[in-house]
Amino acid sequence: MAIVIVQGVFSLDPEERDRFVEASIEGMRSSREEEGCLEYVMAADPLDRERAILSERWESMEHLNRHLALQTQAGPRAGNRPTPRGVEITLFEVANSRPLR
Repeated sequence: MAIVIVQGVFSLDPEERDRFVEASIEGMRSSREEEGCLEYVMAADPLDRERAILSERWESMEHLNRHLALQTQAGPRAGNRPTPRGVEITLFEVANSRPLR
């Protein structure tokens, strides 16, 4: 079974980037509680005020699909999260991995 990695970049107006990340915290908490979630982080890019970075790791595609189904059932995000100007998200299925050192 392959580990699944989701990497994303959200392009935002610089004055909205930190509010976007802050508004993502509750979603990070609930996602991390889901079965199969190994990591779920939305973070501000420290070198580019117009970018927020998404990093997720899931035990399997099945776990990610369950997560995505829950997101669809929940509907649009509540709250005051700014709308990104652009979104680029890539999914990687990793057959094997090892520690770097």
